[in-house]
Amino acid sequence: MLLTVTKARTDRHQGKVLVSRRSVSATGLCRAGRSTRALVRLGIKYRKRLAPLYATAGLTGLGGVLAVSRGGAPTAAVLSAAGAAALAWRLRRRAARKRAATPRVLLWYLATTGGAAALLMTMALIGPLTPPVPGLTLLWFLAVAGPYWWRRRIRPIAPLQETERAQVWAERIAAPGKALPGSVLAEVQDLVNGYGWKATIELPAGDLTAEQAIGAAARVASAYRVPLASVVIERMPDGAEDHAALTVYTVNPLQRVHPWPGPQVLNETTGVAQIGVYADGTPVRYRFWRAGSGPVHDLISGDTDSGKSRLLDALLATEKHAALIHSWVIDPQGGQSLPDWQDDVGWFADSVEEGLLLLMAAVRVMYQRSAVLSRTEWTDEYGTTRRGFKGFTPGLLGMPLLSITIDEAHAVLRNPIAVLLCQEIAKMGRKCGVRLRLVTQMPLLDQLGNSHVLRAQVAAGNVIVLRTSMAISGQVAFQSAFPVYPHKLPREWGDGSSTSGLGYALGPSARPSVMRTLFLADPLRWARSGTETSLEQSAVTAAGKPFATWRRRREERWQMPVDAPAFALEDGDESGGPTLPQTPAGQEAAARAGTCKQAILDHLIGLNGAFAYTGAIARALDVPLQTASSALARLADEGAVTKVARGTWVVEHSAHDEEEDETVSAA
Repeated sequence: MLLTVTKARTDRHQGKVLVSRRSVSATGLCRAGRSTRALVRLGIKYRKRLAPLYATAGLTGLGGVLAVSRGGAPTAAVLSAAGAAALAWRLRRRAARKRAATPRVLLWYLATTGGAAALLMTMALIGPLTPPVPGLTLLWFLAVAGPYWWRRRIRPIAPLQETERAQVWAERIAAPGKALPGSVLAEVQDLVNGYGWKATIELPAGDLTAEQAIGAAARVASAYRVPLASVVIERMPDGAEDHAALTVYTVNPLQRVHPWPGPQVLNETTGVAQIGVYADGTPVRYRFWRAGSGPVHDLISGDTDSGKSRLLDALLATEKHAALIHSWVIDPQGGQSLPDWQDDVGWFADSVEEGLLLLMAAVRVMYQRSAVLSRTEWTDEYGTTRRGFKGFTPGLLGMPLLSITIDEAHAVLRNPIAVLLCQEIAKMGRKCGVRLRLVTQMPLLDQLGNSHVLRAQVAAGNVIVLRTSMAISGQVAFQSAFPVYPHKLPREWGDGSSTSGLGYALGPSARPSVMRTLFLADPLRWARSGTETSLEQSAVTAAGKPFATWRRRREERWQMPVDAPAFALEDGDESGGPTLPQTPAGQEAAARAGTCKQAILDHLIGLNGAFAYTGAIARALDVPLQTASSALARLADEGAVTKVARGTWVVEHSAHDEEEDETVSAA
């Protein structure tokens, strides 16, 4: 076997050497063949664009054949007459199809055909290579190719004109059975910046509402063949229900990064700051406080790499350089989410335990301020002496606004004590100058400590939802205030750059339009510059020793070795599988199934024997439909609930009584 292989290799080598000595190497022939085939394929592929070149080559070859043939000149004359007849037939057919050639095109046809006939006769008489025939051939090629290629150049897509936009609307949106039947597109005009156009949607009174027009944004985007983020449908300024404002962007200005200009974005008279821009250049407004009323809470959510941390950098930089705001921050990830602010805010809690101390201190400050504000005498503009303040304005009695940012809020709110403290602040902090800013990836109830009260309070203020991967995020966060689609926002622009900061905002600027937050390039520069506004002395006293010694406690923690949680196999585990580490995340994951199932059972028991549907249970408890269905199936297997029909469940009184008996016996 080995000898046979060796002999074959020797024969191939000798054959290659033999070919290379006598003529051309076999490798060279293969390469030439491949190159020829590639050129032929390209020639066929681009045959229309290369037609003038093919015509010139064919004319030159035909002229060479006629030059060496007997009777070449008469043959050239006959061919020229045939070409003229073919041109006349083509022009007549175009006219019959109502596509008659314009005078300019007709002149080009006649000139090129006549030039070809004269050039062919000259080649037949003196040959294609005899001067000045090559020069004349080149001139004829340029005369043919220039206009031919210019007419067939690749042109940019022309934008739709006003009548065409209205026609598209009438055919694809307003026709019967379409998104908004009977509607009319009026007052169509281009945007001043050239980024697109706007119009007014006139809706049939009594049949359609502005809310339905806003909900049809996706179908409008499909009709005009633009991304969903390029279509904005809003209510009219007067709130009319039979009209809506439409803006379509042909060029998305949000692709450009808008830098954060500095702390001057905050108006300390109104408490409103700019945090981003809409596609039309309008600033996105964000409210820190309302004068005479008090601070406004925040709910910020978005997926990983959606721009939450950059937004927090801009907000904390604004607070750091504001004379009326004092900032506390909780980052349970050890400060990794906001590393530039660990040393430059009033209190930075880098763990859940430290965060609990911070929240307790905030509640003490809140009640201390409440006592002071409720007892203070003051004189109003009419000269009347009054006692107590209903609301809060930063600077009142020397009290700055206390802003508490909780990043990765789901990790902190696993602790029930933290949930109670945050509820207390959310419900009572407005009148005492204490505000909450909850930041989480998903605004679902289980990410906010399963507290309806807490989510309702923070969602009543500024709500910012950046790009998400689930449709439910926008619906839950905005509580159906307007239809938005954060899960449909692109992850990258066409050039591969990030869409970080793209999202929706509900606050002073309540627009169902995509916005992009301002970009703070160097957070550390703004963290280290400026001076943090101090709390009033009475608040410092109320915050107590935990506030005064938080830096020392952090230094002591940093001196201790860091132990990572280990995954271990426990002997007592019947499954024999790995168990979750003893971390808050592991404990939550281990208890989540039982908690959800118990919550569903409690909900059904509270209905006192009434039927409930799976979807209604999922909505009432704010849990995913699949999770509710699985939990109900397990409860049915255990006999705790009864499945009446598909998707219909009930807890019978007998089952309820048995559960109470078991509870009493266990007690």
